[in-house]
Amino acid sequence: MEYSIAINGRLEGDELLLDLFLLELTGYYSGNPYYVTGNALAHAARLGKTMTDEQKKTLSVSHGIFRTVITSGMANYGTAPATYKDFFDAWRTVQNTLVELVVPELRYCAPSQEGNAFVLMAPTRVLGKKKVDRDQGEVPTYLSFYATGLNGLDPNIFDGIQVGGKRNNGMGLTKLHRHIQVDTSTWKLDTIGELGIELITPLCTESTFPGCNSVELPEFLETHNFRTREERLNIHGKSFQMQLIDHGQAFKLKSGLTANNIEKIIMNGIERIGNHNKYGYGEYKVFEFKRGKEKEKSL
Repeated sequence: MEYSIAINGRLEGDELLLDLFLLELTGYYSGNPYYVTGNALAHAARLGKTMTDEQKKTLSVSHGIFRTVITSGMANYGTAPATYKDFFDAWRTVQNTLVELVVPELRYCAPSQEGNAFVLMAPTRVLGKKKVDRDQGEVPTYLSFYATGLNGLDPNIFDGIQVGGKRNNGMGLTKLHRHIQVDTSTWKLDTIGELGIELITPLCTESTFPGCNSVELPEFLETHNFRTREERLNIHGKSFQMQLIDHGQAFKLKSGLTANNIEKIIMNGIERIGNHNKYGYGEYKVFEFKRGKEKEKSL
């Protein structure tokens, strides 16, 4: 069955433009090895910039995911992803190869106040431990993310931002490597069989931030035991406690959903669900679900 993606309920030809960004690390990074939160990216972009209240309100930024172009599935980032599958495979999937290589080889810094161990990540690395890998030389480390609602803002607001911790010590320097604007209204999916979702970023179910509600897994999912954890979110100089359903977990969609239901589920995954979705939490992809397999076929 073929599904046409319609973002944000725009089922009559309206478009949603995604601004895709690829930052290149130009210095060492200290922080979470899996992602930089959308909140941190948006805050860094606002530093020293002039934004209207409306621009601050509409700007929404995903979590940044660490990648290397050489193993991204899309060697040339100059080409915009033409399909939903291309988007997630090349831009939004955590590279297990990179994480497996990064974490053991890096020096762990002192735990943060939240108790999370942070790593020191180099701006370039050799992907692999064999001679053939070393002969290929070092490759850059990139951070990929997307934004909506730039509302007239220059994409270069993300050029040169600092990410992670120890920024006063010069850590986390980046430069803008590539910016691409994508019209998602042309994306389509071909799928057969049972469907599921995979959390690309954690889903925030509880937050001490004023106005946040208690959130559960969507009712269209079959539930099972899942990993949870806590994280703190810093907004306007204040820290708020969050309860999260951890990223990387898969859930099967219930049977009996209509094509219209599935279209809405697909579009909500890109725009994100749950508390603090504006800051990157609650992103997921839809894929063909097969029980007992850790990695599934992305649509």
